[in-house]
Amino acid sequence: MKYCLWMIALLFFSIEAQATPGKIHAFIVGDSLPEYVGFGVAQDVVKDITRMQEFLCILSKSIGFELDLHVLQGREVTIRNIEKGVTSLVGAPQDMFFFYYTGHGGQDEKKRKWPVIDLPRRGSLAGMAIVRYFRKLSQRSSFVIFDCCNSGFMPGQRTVRVRGDSFFKGVHSQAVQLPGLKKLFLETNGLLLATGAVRGQSADGGGCDEIPSSDELGGCFTTAFLYALCESCRKADVSWEQVFEKVTKICRKGQCFQQPYYRIEQDLLPVY
Repeated sequence: MKYCLWMIALLFFSIEAQATPGKIHAFIVGDSLPEYVGFGVAQDVVKDITRMQEFLCILSKSIGFELDLHVLQGREVTIRNIEKGVTSLVGAPQDMFFFYYTGHGGQDEKKRKWPVIDLPRRGSLAGMAIVRYFRKLSQRSSFVIFDCCNSGFMPGQRTVRVRGDSFFKGVHSQAVQLPGLKKLFLETNGLLLATGAVRGQSADGGGCDEIPSSDELGGCFTTAFLYALCESCRKADVSWEQVFEKVTKICRKGQCFQQPYYRIEQDLLPVY
């Protein structure tokens, strides 16, 4: 009898957990102080932060998840604050986690696939440390994205020509216009890792031929990534492979040839 009651209680809580909407726990880090990163990079980083915040709001509305967003920028960006912010990402099993960094980056002697977060005159943090933490999370899906150089040198400026925020036009009030977001973010689970440039390359930009041009700023990878997501997710049947094919096509047409890299761990299996 006690066993039956225990099974009923377990089933009840399992059903309740499945019915409870999840949260998106997002942590954005942007090294945006001109005295540390240079005026050009600082402009790009601010634009990246704005666009990523905007996208996360659209994603939250589209999939029906509450957004728990924390942004680290300006003088608050330190190695200690980044580590503290990452390790504070905790939530329920149905939640998802999102980490995004934009700024300077590089490589260390270990030459891993994932870049080192480089904070000029303030220290560095191996991106691999963040990846390891996210691998321990058991939520439905997690995302770690870097838009920074992945080499031993950093260019003085990262620019990309786009037409304002045109790839978000018409989406703000009607997130249902991007049905593919549910397929990518809600119906799948696992860990997606992405960086704007493979090991040995810088993350810059230049002209993105696939995106209408003007004089706006922003990291090439971030701009291409968000544009590709919005364009690809206008249809319900979309895959991460299709998204990153478009991202790569855009980035490889820039003045600074860069090859984005992504990997999906745990196979992003369907959630039942």
